[in-house]
Amino acid sequence: TQELLRAMCRQFEAQTTAICSEHVTQMLGQFAADKNQWKMKDVAIHLMLGIAIRAESAQFGVSQVNEGVNVMDFFSQHILTELQETNMKVRPMLKATSIKFVSIFRNQFTK
Repeated sequence: TQELLRAMCRQFEAQTTAICSEHVTQMLGQFAADKNQWKMKDVAIHLMLGIAIRAESAQFGVSQVNEGVNVMDFFSQHILTELQETNMKVRPMLKATSIKFVSIFRNQFTK
């Protein structure tokens, strides 16, 4: 779960980030090769949420981010593309996860 990853990051941030980032890259590669593998991208986004968040609150979202993770780059490359898809019937679960990502990291976006 994401809580387990956060606990691992508290103790072994660099190692956990490196291992998880490698898995995220592999899963996103599988999705890029076959768009029917949308579950791979969904898991990759959740894995990213687990390693990227250092501190958060329900009211304000994420207040501290793992410096080893470029949240805005991940957003630009992988989240924004899902949100820009106009056909709501295409990968609806990924759209929901992408909206969750934006909601959680809302304080990381510049206004």
